[in-house]
Amino acid sequence: FISIERFTSLSEEGKLCSLSFWEDEASIKQWREFDMHRVAQEKGKAEIFADFRIRVAEVVRDYGMNTRQEGPE
Repeated sequence: FISIERFTSLSEEGKLCSLSFWEDEASIKQWREFDMHRVAQEKGKAEIFADFRIRVAEVVRDYGMNTRQEGPE
């Protein structure tokens, strides 16, 4: 696990976006199978979220206004 960021939608009340960053897919699989995570998932499904979607993606580049060295030329 590297980090997590969570955002609230400005246009859709109650909508959240969570981004979690991992070293590799093996780390994701290990977390997915962790007992405490499974308990939290069930609680989320039963008590918190009416719906959710998971997308797994790879970061190709990551840069900001002051960190352009990774940006395209």
